[in-house]
Amino acid sequence: MKKKIIFIPGWMDTVENLVNWPGLDIWKEKIDINQKIDAEYIVGYSTGANWALLNWKKNKNSKLILTMPLAPKRKISNWFLRWIKHEIFERSKITKKRSRCFPYIFRGIINLIKLMQVDPLPIIDEIPKDDLIIIRGKNDNHFFDNEAAEIIKEKKIQLIELGKVGHNWNEKIFLEIEKIVNG
Repeated sequence: MKKKIIFIPGWMDTVENLVNWPGLDIWKEKIDINQKIDAEYIVGYSTGANWALLNWKKNKNSKLILTMPLAPKRKISNWFLRWIKHEIFERSKITKKRSRCFPYIFRGIINLIKLMQVDPLPIIDEIPKDDLIIIRGKNDNHFFDNEAAEIIKEKKIQLIELGKVGHNWNEKIFLEIEKIVNG
């Protein structure tokens, strides 16, 4: 039976730490990126959005809601510097639920590097415009920044920009997605 929504969290985070939707804990579990996901919507957050894009490229079976994907493709060293700035200015929250990923850190780093080697923009170009929505926090200055937003706008892809939101997941993002999914 097809689910309404499947959530894919960002780097080294868990589904239960962020949402009450069903999801794939890609950082804790070994999940085949080519596995068909039986859902009307796949919601990917940050690096989880890039994972969702690669899955869509293989299966082309769901609508995508991408929340601040890592785009455009940049050098790994550039992403690392952006991550350091993010940690200085916005800081990721480490909760008990999120820390459940830490035993899998080495596999997580390997998977992160693999995801960063793929250019998400050509995949985004393949997706029918009616099947794709991208959400960004207007205050995300490190990962899905103004440059990325301009690229998406030029491509005429639906982009929802949320004020007073950075890169970190929060209630505003959750409520916006609920609104999209539930009409």
